Amino acid sequence: MVETRAQHRRRVASLTWNKVESNQDVFQDVLSRLPGRPSFWTEPSIGVAYGPDMSEYKIFRIVSDGENGAGLHIECEVYSSSTGAWRIIGAVPHLPMYVFLIPHRSSHVFVGGKIYWLVSLEDPGIILYVDMEERFGVMELPYYSPDLRYEDRITVTTYLINLGGSLSLVVLHVDYFDIWEWKEASWVLVIEDYLPFMNFSETVLFLTSSEKEILCVTEWQWWTYHVNTRKWEERGGPPTQFTSPAMFPFTESLLPCNGGVRLEGR
Repeated sequence: MVETRAQHRRRVASLTWNKVESNQDVFQDVLSRLPGRPSFWTEPSIGVAYGPDMSEYKIFRIVSDGENGAGLHIECEVYSSSTGAWRIIGAVPHLPMYVFLIPHRSSHVFVGGKIYWLVSLEDPGIILYVDMEERFGVMELPYYSPDLRYEDRITVTTYLINLGGSLSLVVLHVDYFDIWEWKEASWVLVIEDYLPFMNFSETVLFLTSSEKEILCVTEWQWWTYHVNTRKWEERGGPPTQFTSPAMFPFTESLLPCNGGVRLEGR
C-alpha cells in the first residue's frame, strides 16, 4: 500500500506529538525532583544561566517563604556547576508570573548572559532579570497607549523569547501579533503581522523560538513563523486535541546524553 503525502504528514505528526508528550512528562518529573526548600502560595520559578563555556552554568530557583506582614517574602537559591551545591543568595524584588493552566510556558528566557522572567502584564508591566554574578534588576514592558482597545495592548498571551540572540517580546492580539526587540536600552517594534489561526478561535497554548523562527502550539496545530520571510508554516498537529504542551528550543543538555535518562520508578 502506497502512503499518500497527507497520510505521511499525519503519521509523522502523531509520532512527533507522542514524543513531545513523553518528553513533557520527563521534564515535569525532573522539575519536581529539584532539591530546595518548599515554596508557599506559589510554585517555584526556575531559570538556567550559562557562562561562556556551556559546562559552566547556574540554576536559579525563586521561592516564596510565605507572608511576612508586608506580603510574600521572596528569596532565591542558586545551584552552581562549579561548586556542585545549592546556596541561598537572599531576597528577590519580585516573584515571576505563574500560569496555573500552563505552568511550563516560556515565562523566562536566557539571553545575552541574563535570565529574564515575566512578572506582571499590568501597565506598565514588569520583567525581572538576573545575571551570572547573581545581580537582580527590573525593567518595564513596551509602552502601549491606554487609548488603544484592550485587545490591542499587552495581552495575557505575551511571551519573552530569544530571537536570534536578542531579547524579544511577542504580543498576540486577536488577529495579528507584535514582535518587540530590546535594543540600546529600549524596546523597538520590529514586526507587526497577521495571525492565521486566532480568527478561528484556536487558543495559543505555548510559544517559544529557535534562532529566527517562532514556534507556536494551539489546541489543534503546530505553527512556525519564519521571521526572515515573514511567513507562517502549518506543521500539522496531534492526533487528538492537545491540552498542556511544553516546547523547548534546542540547547546543550544539563543531563548526560548516554542513550537516555533513567528516573526512579521509570
